Amino acid sequence: MNNQIEELEVALKMALKKNSLTLAQAHELLATEGKLFIKHLPMFGTKAFKGLLETAPIVIVTRHQAVVTILAEKGFAGEVISHASLQDVAGKRVYGVLPYRLAAAAASFTEVSLNLPSHLRGVELTLEQVRAHLCGLVTYSVLVIAEEL
Repeated sequence: MNNQIEELEVALKMALKKNSLTLAQAHELLATEGKLFIKHLPMFGTKAFKGLLETAPIVIVTRHQAVVTILAEKGFAGEVISHASLQDVAGKRVYGVLPYRLAAAAASFTEVSLNLPSHLRGVELTLEQVRAHLCGLVTYSVLVIAEEL
């Protein structure tokens, strides 16, 4: 397995140095080998890196329609799902709430941070409630540094 990763890493470095990746190829690599790809993307430069992330598909993970409305008002729209799998988020820009293991597979993860009182947890939220308790949007790139069993 490590040899395959090393071979992919070498091939990726060469392709990035030659600027020979198309945007579609870059998105495919981002979806399949996300963090390895992101690790070497700075060779392409900040503008290309931001361009790739800005064009990655958006997935919104929430069960609250009010959160979808807030994101739409801020200019973010995409596929909306209530529960995410690895395949749903790999290589994509994800907005909402995710466990770390899924956030690590995303190209980027933007938390819709809500400071909810206990009586509002687990219930459908109105638009007014989301507006009242919204702390902001915080974007992360989650990196796995060790896996243990």
